[in-house]
Amino acid sequence: MQFRVFGLEEGSGKPVEIIVQAASVGEADRIARGRGCTPRRIEVDEDTMGPGVAAREELAASHGAGIGVNPAEEKDVWRGGPSQWSNLPAFLLCILLIPIPYAIWRAIVTACTSYALTTQRLKKSEGVFNRRFDEIEIYRIKDSTVRQTLLQRIVGIGTIDLVTSDRTHPTLTMAHIPAFREVQGMIRTQTEASRRARGVREIDMDTPDDEFR
Repeated sequence: MQFRVFGLEEGSGKPVEIIVQAASVGEADRIARGRGCTPRRIEVDEDTMGPGVAAREELAASHGAGIGVNPAEEKDVWRGGPSQWSNLPAFLLCILLIPIPYAIWRAIVTACTSYALTTQRLKKSEGVFNRRFDEIEIYRIKDSTVRQTLLQRIVGIGTIDLVTSDRTHPTLTMAHIPAFREVQGMIRTQTEASRRARGVREIDMDTPDDEFR
């Protein structure tokens, strides 16, 4: 059987084409290498091959094994990628590190939140990038309460809840305040002093009229 062998000449690397007589593709490959040609593609001469099915199957099998594969007939055999399990150490490291940036962010947010009590107003400023400023006329504060969570009790801080007659801020929460009872007392003292100075008396409109008769 006659085969056409397309390959590269050993030493020079020049493309060559030779014709060999062999009984099989494997034998044609060996003969070509013996002649100093490294096969890249082997084709059978259809005229000499005749209707032999076995030879055709052998040639097809040799293509599948990588001998003489035609680049123009390239097909996908497998597609994939590395498993994400390879990133498990990185994922675990991220889980451990995420609380640190979050804690830093919370510390910045807390540091950017402040209150200011004056003789006339209670002011609040908050925000890291976008700042917000609120204030309440001190005489409008109607009532104040304090509360503590277990953690707050352990560290000695508390939360002050204010009820006001201000329509914009009917309630105001001052969370996690050190010396919170002293602060509550100062707010109450300034509220009463501001009302006396203004001659203002707070009247609850929900109180029945006969209580004032």
